[in-house]
Parts: sequence; C-alpha cells; structure tokens
Amino acid sequence: SLNLFRDSVAVKLIEIKTALFNEEYKSVRDLAHNIKPSFGTLESTHGRDLCNQLVYKATEKDISGLVEQLDQLYNTINIQLKKDIPSYTQV
Repeated sequence: SLNLFRDSVAVKLIEIKTALFNEEYKSVRDLAHNIKPSFGTLESTHGRDLCNQLVYKATEKDISGLVEQLDQLYNTINIQLKKDIPSYTQV
C-alpha cells in the first residue's frame, strides 16, 4: 500500500498541477478528492484536511497555495518513509 501511495499520488499531483496551470479548478478539486483516501490510509490527517479544503472550501485564489502545501507534504512523507523503511524507493 505504501508503493501504491507513492506512485498513484505522484501521478495525481502532476495532474493537479497541470489542471491548476490550465485554471481547471473543478479538475483540481476532483483530483484532490481522489487522493484524499490515500492520505487517510497513512493516517495523515493534515493531508486529508488539505484535500478537504481543496475540494470543499478553497476559493480559486487559495487553490495554488493549498496545492503547494499538499505537494510539500507528499514529498515530506516520502522522505520520512525512505528513512523509516530502507526498501521503500522513491519515484
């Protein structure tokens, strides 16, 4: 499940950034909704909350900052997993 998190969320974050660049805010929201369970599986309440904000509460001008926070959190989780589990390989 860790590899699934790593791989699937990485792809979805690229899609989110592309949608954001194209100002496709509904797509950003839909993709954030899609990855929310992945953060929940790792018991990352912060990740789940960021996704909830993107999906339900963020204004269009807030979305960019939230996407950046979500991306940073994803990278932080990957770094920590690599430290904790030597066999865990990063994307």
